[in-house]
Amino acid sequence: MDLFTDSGPESQVHDLQPGISTNKLFWVTELAPGSFGVSGDTAGMRVRNLPLVDSFVFLGETQVSAAVDIDLVWRRTGHHRDRGKGKDVDPTDPAAFLGRIAESDCYGYVSGREIGKSFRTRRLTSSTYYAQFGTQRNGVFLD
Repeated sequence: MDLFTDSGPESQVHDLQPGISTNKLFWVTELAPGSFGVSGDTAGMRVRNLPLVDSFVFLGETQVSAAVDIDLVWRRTGHHRDRGKGKDVDPTDPAAFLGRIAESDCYGYVSGREIGKSFRTRRLTSSTYYAQFGTQRNGVFLD
C-alpha cells in the first residue's frame, strides 16, 4: 500500500508492504482465517493489525514496523469475462494467467500506524478507484 501527498510519484511518503518472503515474493501476505469471504456477488475483507514494513519509498533502505486495519467490500456490477491466455503463452508473458473477472463497486476504509504516526483514509469508493471482482490463477496454479 503506497501513500502519496499528491498525484505524482515524487510525492510518495509511505510504502507499506509485508516485506520480501523467503521465496522472493513481495506485496503478498497470508491473511488470518476468516479475514476474507465471498457470498454470491459480494466479497468482503476485514483485517486487523496486519504487520507490515514501511520503507517510505519502493525498496527504500529505511524500514519501520507498521500495522494496518482494512475493511473493504466488493459487489459485482458487470458480467464476468474470461481473461488471460494461461499456458498458451510463455510463462514470462503478462497474459500467462487465467481469470474470470467482472467490474465491481467497492467501498471501505484503511487505517494504519507505526511509531509516532497513524492514518485513516476517507471512505474509499469505486467512484474514484477502479474495482474488479473475480478469480485468477497463475504460475504453478495453472497446472
